Formats: sequence, structure tokens, C-alpha cells
Amino acid sequence: AAADEHGSMSGDVAKFSAWLHRMQHPAECGQTVGHVQRQEYFWGLGLGAQLVSLKFGLLAALLKGHVYHLPTSHYTNPVACPSRSFDCYFEPASNCTPATHRKVIQVGIRWCTDVPEGRLGSLAGLAEPHPKEWFHAQLTAFLFRPSVAMRSLLVELSGSLTTSDPLSNASRTVAEAARGEVPTVLSSVDPAFGQLAERAVGKLNGKGKGK
Repeated sequence: AAADEHGSMSGDVAKFSAWLHRMQHPAECGQTVGHVQRQEYFWGLGLGAQLVSLKFGLLAALLKGHVYHLPTSHYTNPVACPSRSFDCYFEPASNCTPATHRKVIQVGIRWCTDVPEGRLGSLAGLAEPHPKEWFHAQLTAFLFRPSVAMRSLLVELSGSLTTSDPLSNASRTVAEAARGEVPTVLSSVDPAFGQLAERAVGKLNGKGKGK
């Protein structure tokens, strides 16, 4: 029975992921409606609040059958990221661009709205019912996929944290402390995101002990 339950759970993860991909990667962008976050109020939020709101923005778009786009943010680096979009740090949420849609709607911020688990399960054709937390985790996993540039940077930084510091023990101590803070900070954004960070940091710590 446990094996069947695990199989059903993993099968539903794959089904929901496939549904998200279909919704966000339509065959004909010109026949769809784009969902774009209005800038004014969003830019007044803290970074953590902005990241949390992305998930609810995606949820709102999915429930309306629209295609969600990651918004711009004043926290992005204008030199390294001229577009100022979170696309610089995460994989694009869609194969479409706002310019390719039949119509684009500018929407206000979505914040801590209800997650209709029954409706989402039905839309995605899931085999089993799941709690709201399960859907939060799936939406988070879809949105916060590091871009190619970010993955390269993470590999570079991971290497620097597991090698001897040529400058001073003090700077290494700061780096190690920062490493420990990452899961805590990300957990404040989303518990599922924080758990992923904890596992990643645990792997880094394990590698570091062998050097």
C-alpha cells in the first residue's frame, strides 16, 4: 500500500508539472492572454515579499487560463540584468513573451490568496487529492528554477566555499556563516524553497569535510 501511495504521489507530481508546462508553453502564443504584474506597488515591496507574491501571481494566471510572466524588480542588478526581470535569475516562466500574445493584461499584486486544491487537482487531472501545501511546493518548484547563468554562479560560489581561503580566516568564517543563513532566509520566502536550500547546503558541507 505504501508503494502504491508513493507511486501515486510521484505520478501526480509529474502530471502537475506537465500541466504547468502546457499552460505556460502554449503552441500558439498569439492565441493566448499574457499576465503581467503592474510595477508601481510591486516595486515598493521587500525582496522576500516580492518572491512570495510571484507564486500567487502564477496561481491567479493559471486559474484564468492566462500565461504568467515573471515581473521586473528594483532588486535586480541593472548592469548585469538590463531588463530588470527575474528572468535573469530564474528560468523564464513561459516560451512566450508579452509581445507575442493576443492580448496582455496588467494585474495588481496577488498576496496570500486561497489555493483551491480541488479545482487545481481537477484541472491537472491528478489521481489523488492533495493539501494546499503540496500545491504551494509544486508552484514554487516551477518558478524558482535557477537560470543557466545562476547555476554557473552557484557552482563557482560553492567551489569558493569548499576551498582554503588565501586571504584570511576571517573572510572564510563570514562565508561559512552566510552559508548557514541561506536556508533560514529562503525559508522565510517559502518553506519548500528553504528545505531545498538546506539539502544543497548539507551536500556542500559534506564535500567540505573531505578537503
